Amino acid sequence: MKLLKPLCRLDLGSFLPAEGEDRVEMVYADDALDVNVYYESESAEGEESKKVIRFVWPSYFVKTPFPGHSLFNCPDDRDNPMLDCLVEYEVSDLLMAINKAGSPSAHKHFRLYLQSEGMAIHVVAQSFEVLG
Repeated sequence: MKLLKPLCRLDLGSFLPAEGEDRVEMVYADDALDVNVYYESESAEGEESKKVIRFVWPSYFVKTPFPGHSLFNCPDDRDNPMLDCLVEYEVSDLLMAINKAGSPSAHKHFRLYLQSEGMAIHVVAQSFEVLG
C-alpha cells in the first residue's frame, strides 16, 4: 500500500534519550489505543519514565518488525529525521480503501517507528495526544 507526504507530528527526540526507549506496551481500551513508551529518565539516573501516545477512536492498527518487510511503501520515509517522528501521511491507500468501504471519515493514518524495540506501528485514528 502506498503512502505519500509524511508529516512529522511529534518528535520523539523531544523526550527520549539518545539510546531510545527501553520497552513499549500497547493497550486498547475505551475507544483508544495507548502506546506506552518507557525510557530511562535523564533527570533521575536509573529511574524509568513513561509517555503515553494515545490514538483516539482507532479503526485500524498493525504492528510490524522494523527494519523488515512492510505492507506499506513510502519512499519519503527513508529520510533519517522522519525515523524519530510520529508521522501522519497526507496520502494513504489504506485510508482511501477504508473511506470507499463506508462513508468518508475524519480519520488519519499515523506511523511510529520504535527503533530500540524493532517495531513499526501503523494506526488509523481520528487523532492522537501525548500524556505523561
